[in-house]
Amino acid sequence: MVDLSQFADKEVLVTFRDKSKEVGLLMQRPSEYSYFPFTFINGGNGRVYRSNGGVSCSDALTDPKDIIKIEEVKSVETPKVMTSKKQLQCEIERTESRLLELRQELTNFKDFPSIKDAKAGDELEDGCIVIYNSSGVAIVIAPKSTECRSKWFHNMPLELRNSLESKGFQPNQWFIPDVKQLNCAMLTVPEQFEKTSYWSSDILTSAPTEWVEHRIGFPLAVCFPRDGKAGPGYTLDKSMVLYVRAFHCILY
Repeated sequence: MVDLSQFADKEVLVTFRDKSKEVGLLMQRPSEYSYFPFTFINGGNGRVYRSNGGVSCSDALTDPKDIIKIEEVKSVETPKVMTSKKQLQCEIERTESRLLELRQELTNFKDFPSIKDAKAGDELEDGCIVIYNSSGVAIVIAPKSTECRSKWFHNMPLELRNSLESKGFQPNQWFIPDVKQLNCAMLTVPEQFEKTSYWSSDILTSAPTEWVEHRIGFPLAVCFPRDGKAGPGYTLDKSMVLYVRAFHCILY
């Protein structure tokens, strides 16, 4: 969880889930406020606050935007005045050595696509995986580290809600997939799933003849696809403990 107080009275770079960025001054929170005042460098005032386990930012004119990263903007040191050629040569050597270190550090960072450029199977900067992206609509699955095992719940089990919050996501923006969405994800990024069954949000309301097992009114689980083919859902008792994964729809 991001500790906002560590950035109080500092200039910060804020990265949002839609890949946009803002630079501003995060002010110390007055005791009577539940948020940290934020002054945008480009003008205007806003607020940064916690929301359902995540962190959001908004101003008077915009809806809240999820924050996925906050970084302090480091001030540049004033260059030293060189009084001799030897001092200058030493400073050049130190600068070149630091430049090599920075270039090496740069190779450790992975390039992530923006949500507009991402294709099915791509990983985003916050660890989410894209399973569908077309015509301004993207569906992503939460990082594998957020999935859990639980009994069936139509909306979202408490175990999954807590797991999402612990990773900085807002649970109310996520949902449990239906059978088709779950099959799509398993076929698109099979390495992101355990080779077992997952709960869907569907409940069987009729009994298609191609389904071997069907019990009207029971929730549907989806088994990991075999031989690269999507499997039909099958009914289980709600008390069964299976894996469950959160999905999120992004419009851009």
